[in-house]
Amino acid sequence: MLAKGHTAGNILVSMKSGFASWWQRDGPMDVKLITDDAAKELSLNLIQACDYIDVAVAWAGKNTVVDALILNEGKLRHVVIGTHMYQTHPDVLRRLMPMPQAKCMPPEPPDGRLFHPKIYLFQTGERVSALVGSHNLTASAFNGLNVEASVLIEGDASAPALRDLIDRK
Repeated sequence: MLAKGHTAGNILVSMKSGFASWWQRDGPMDVKLITDDAAKELSLNLIQACDYIDVAVAWAGKNTVVDALILNEGKLRHVVIGTHMYQTHPDVLRRLMPMPQAKCMPPEPPDGRLFHPKIYLFQTGERVSALVGSHNLTASAFNGLNVEASVLIEGDASAPALRDLIDRK
């Protein structure tokens, strides 16, 4: 099924050594499947290399990725963490909430909807890397204790799919 607004005429997917190149009128985006604990090494590398970071996750726990984000506080533009079902560790909230760019979603949202994204955006100049999928910001997700699957989407910040993620901050 094609995404809304896309037609078979403007998308070509080619698989080469684990990468998919998503070609649109605006140029290519590389897409790679990231499973289990491979996301930890990738995230730590992207945190070090990027200029800016945006994070929206359902839950967060104590782990090395959280530590790296806090050490790189100056790169954080937006961090939104859910607390529904009280799965987010209080120590993580204590460390992040003093930061003006951090926001905590209430455990019982007024509209009853569960805040459940797992989106990590890393921007370096006009290049964006987006990790989107099942990896919460928890040790279980990043240390291979859970079965996880996310996709890494990389491309120019002007690519429509990446621009949409950036604009939803």
